[in-house]
Amino acid sequence: MKTRALILTLALLAAALLFASCEDSPTAPQSSGPPPEEFPATYPEIPRPATPDEIIPDESERYTAIVPIAGKNLDFAPVWSAGTFTWNVDIQTQYQYYLDSGWYGDAPGEYWNGTEPNSVMTFEGGVVDLRNPTPFGTSWGEPHPRRLLFVDNGVVLDAPVNPERSYVLFQFQSGYPDRRFDGALFGGYKTLEVDPAFGEKARQRAYYVAAMSCAQLEKPVYMKRERYWKRIPLVSGGSNLKSIRVEPGAQFSVSYSRTQGTEIEHSYTFTRTLNAEVTAQLPNEVLGAKVGGSLSEAYGTNVTVTDEVTVTVERTLTGMDGKTVIYSVWSSVEAYSLVDKDGNPYTDPNFTFSDLGDTDIQGEYEWISSTQFDYE
Repeated sequence: MKTRALILTLALLAAALLFASCEDSPTAPQSSGPPPEEFPATYPEIPRPATPDEIIPDESERYTAIVPIAGKNLDFAPVWSAGTFTWNVDIQTQYQYYLDSGWYGDAPGEYWNGTEPNSVMTFEGGVVDLRNPTPFGTSWGEPHPRRLLFVDNGVVLDAPVNPERSYVLFQFQSGYPDRRFDGALFGGYKTLEVDPAFGEKARQRAYYVAAMSCAQLEKPVYMKRERYWKRIPLVSGGSNLKSIRVEPGAQFSVSYSRTQGTEIEHSYTFTRTLNAEVTAQLPNEVLGAKVGGSLSEAYGTNVTVTDEVTVTVERTLTGMDGKTVIYSVWSSVEAYSLVDKDGNPYTDPNFTFSDLGDTDIQGEYEWISSTQFDYE
């Protein structure tokens, strides 16, 4: 599947590909970036062995930045699986029966007139629980997402709205007039099987519900960015290696592959959570632009979108006189997620969110690390 990629251009760095070694040497990989030992200021140090035989981690430490989304011209429009709602269920029941030619319905009738809030929302002695109804379907046949907009362009809303629908429509069997609820946040239904009448193959009672209002968030939302290096496996002589040890006079041919960018499909939920106008129908190009726009707004960076590519590199590593050299290759990673003020995964007392999503930007920078020891 074709994916898209994000390549993040930092204002602090002009080079897109960085190399480093412990010493300048004609036999070490040539640097096309800053002088040796000059790491990007926005990334931590790369792990280096203290001895030729030391096993080092496959990831560096992480630099973390946590920023609030309020006031950042960002949205917070997640999908919820459970929440605190006030339901409007006026004219919400209909007996439906099945004949040889399909389903039909009796005239809809009132079960509860909606004049008082009902936080329990259980009927028939608890058999019918309307707190978690089946969502009405979308125009493309899937259940309508349970999505709410709590923060709109950085402004925390007093009354959350659904960015993908502005009303709920009750459509009854047998041509009875529809019932429309403008401003509803969510709509769904439950059915209860009952004994069929004579000549009927099945009969059920259908309960229609429309969520007209809901609680606010009690906790502010933050975005977390983590920047770190991860080690890229090296291939030499058909073997996968984490590092290459080169003794004086030796020579190794190695290759490695790294991914630049991010999978838009992976970032879809994260993007929709931060961009209320992004819907399931939008193409990857637009989705990628929304990811970039969100990150640019939150952290003051400039994000562009290119096709995702996998880069395969071949190099020859040559030994140095009197030195044992340990080579490893590292690729940068940026990980973004939605958190609370302490950096923990975001939660709220009034809602259970099914998934807030996350995204990674990989391979914007590459670093070849060489650490030298006296040969013994």
